[in-house]
Order: sequence, then structure tokens, then C-alpha cells
Amino acid sequence: AVNAGGVSPLSNEVSATPLNSPVAPLLLGAVARDAQVTLNWTTATGVVSYNVYQGTSANGESTTPVKTGITETSTTLTGLSNDTQYFFKIAAVNVGGTSQLSNEVSATPTKKSDFVITEILLSPTSPTANSTFSVTVTIKNQGAQAGTGGFLDVWSNQSATQACGAQSDQWAEISVLDVNASRTVTLTSIPAGSAGAKTLRVFIDSGCETNEYDEVNNQLTQDYTVQ
Repeated sequence: AVNAGGVSPLSNEVSATPLNSPVAPLLLGAVARDAQVTLNWTTATGVVSYNVYQGTSANGESTTPVKTGITETSTTLTGLSNDTQYFFKIAAVNVGGTSQLSNEVSATPTKKSDFVITEILLSPTSPTANSTFSVTVTIKNQGAQAGTGGFLDVWSNQSATQACGAQSDQWAEISVLDVNASRTVTLTSIPAGSAGAKTLRVFIDSGCETNEYDEVNNQLTQDYTVQ
């Protein structure tokens, strides 16, 4: 401080580090469903929240985010138009500012079927060696559009994931399932084979003709023991 009498001694010392805006996160992908898209990204260091930017052409995202204040590394955008391709980028935000925009991903919301296996029941639960047994399977269409599941394939002992059109031990026709509808199918005379631990595999196989949201969840296994 300075006055007519002179200059005061120096004050105590303090330090400060300038706050920098964060580095842009990496968008990992976009998953489209009926009128919505779910985005996933990596964690950015020192981030308070994330913003999402959206457009309908490559690098055509609006400069105004469509969603802000996101604290997780995933978010779902709803109310989108089906069969329209959307493009997305995100930015990280902290007290130092907003990062540059991330890489770009795109997705097209649409209505599709999505068949899943919700229950497998064996009768008897532990068949005897070289006998046969029955398998009761419940199937559900959890998608947004009615569709045909094709065929239900069953293997008495198959640990490997199967591809559409694979030859199974037994099969039954699924036919068309409405949205949120379930169907229970029983297959009989499944060969138990020799004694030991086995892996039953059940596969909703459309022959690669039904376009679903998720083709991975069409198969389910259940371990059992042949006495």
C-alpha cells in the first residue's frame, strides 16, 4: 500500500493455479431404439458434467446442447423421429469451462422386434443317462414392433454360441409375436446322452431374416446334470 508517508511492507503471499477447461471425452457408441438413442462415453478427468450436441447431418450438430448437466457417462435421448439418422457429439464441463467437442457418432431410431428367452424349465431337471427329457421355454418380444422369431432351437449339450441356421437337436416354430407378448413352447424327446455335467442351449433363430434391436440376447444356456 502507498500513502504520503511511503510504501508499506509487502503483504503475505498467496498462490493460484489457473483453471483449465477439461479434455473432450471419447464417445464409445450410440444404440438406437424406438424414437430414442442411448449414448455412452469415457470418463474425462476433473469433469462436473457433460453436454450433448445433436444434428441430422455429419458435423452438423447445433452449437446449443440438447441436453446438459449429465453426471453419468451414459444418457438416453428420447422423442426422436424414427428412420431419421442423427449425429451426436459431447463436451465435458467444469468450473474452468467447456471442452472441445468429442468425436462424432450416429444412429437411426426405428421400430424393431427384440426376442428374448425369459425362462427355461427341464423335465426332469436331472435326466438319467441315455434317456430323453422335455424343455419348456418362454419367449418374449420386448421390442417395439411385432415380428416372427422363426424357430426355437435346442441343444442338449452345446457350450458354444451358435449362428443363425445352425442344426440343433430339436426345434419348434415360434411364429409371430406382438409387442410385449410372450409364448411358451415345449420340446420333447431331447436326448440326454451320457452321464455328466451338460450345458443346455436354447436359440431363437430367425434364419437371419428378422432385424432385431439385439441379436446377442437370442440365446440362453442352462447347466444341468445327467445322472
